Amino acid sequence: MKGREDLIVPAIKAIEKQEIAKNGKVPNEFKGYIDTFAAGIVQNGLIPAVIFFESGSKNTSKLQPESASPDKEKESIQKNRNKMMQAILSLAKRNKDKQDPGKRSTLLDYILSQPGYQEEINNIRRDIVEAAVAFKLALRTFEFEK
Repeated sequence: MKGREDLIVPAIKAIEKQEIAKNGKVPNEFKGYIDTFAAGIVQNGLIPAVIFFESGSKNTSKLQPESASPDKEKESIQKNRNKMMQAILSLAKRNKDKQDPGKRSTLLDYILSQPGYQEEINNIRRDIVEAAVAFKLALRTFEFEK
C-alpha cells in the first residue's frame, strides 16, 4: 500500500511529540515494532493486532492477569510500543477529531467508538494502515541508533 504524502509531515511531528526520536535518533527496535504491527493486522485482523500492541498499557492492563509483573525490559518495550500506538492514533484521527469529542486515549477505544464500527471496519482499517505506513516512512527521516 502506498503511503499518503499528506500524513508524512504529521507523522514526523507525532514521532517527535511522543519522544520516539531523541536528538534526531530513533531506537532501532521501532523498525521491528511497526513491521510486526503491520503483519499482525494482515494475519490476525485490526482489532487483535491493536489489542496485542496496547496490552499492558494503563488503559488496557485489564487484558493481562494481575499476577503478571513485567520486568524493566518488558516495561521499556511496552512503553515504546505505546508511544508508537499513540503516534498512529494521532494520525488516524487527525481529520476526525470533530467527530470524536471524547478524544479517545487508545487506538482500541478510538476504533470501538466509531459509529457503526463493525460495518465500517474496512474504512477504519484503511485509515490506520495508512497512518502506520506514514509512521514507517517518517521513521526513515531519522537516524537509527545501533
